[in-house]
Amino acid sequence: MDCLFQSINLMQICDVLQVTPAWLFEGAPGPQSKATAAACQMDAAFAAFQADDIARQVMPVWGCLPARIKHLMVALMTAVADETTEHK
Repeated sequence: MDCLFQSINLMQICDVLQVTPAWLFEGAPGPQSKATAAACQMDAAFAAFQADDIARQVMPVWGCLPARIKHLMVALMTAVADETTEHK
């Protein structure tokens, strides 16, 4: 459960600073990775997630949901995203 609270805190910090989590770790010690197209897509998806009011309501209770419900919700969100992408 601690990871959930840390993730929520990280999201709140990023929301206030209007940055992605990756930005917080730029310049940190360790191997440096190149920005890939996938990483850029993840940053864009995270920014969209941060901007979504419903996402802010879901995050505090996400850790309390049974794994089966989480998997079903992710499958539903993925299907909706795929359907939306196909019509563009």
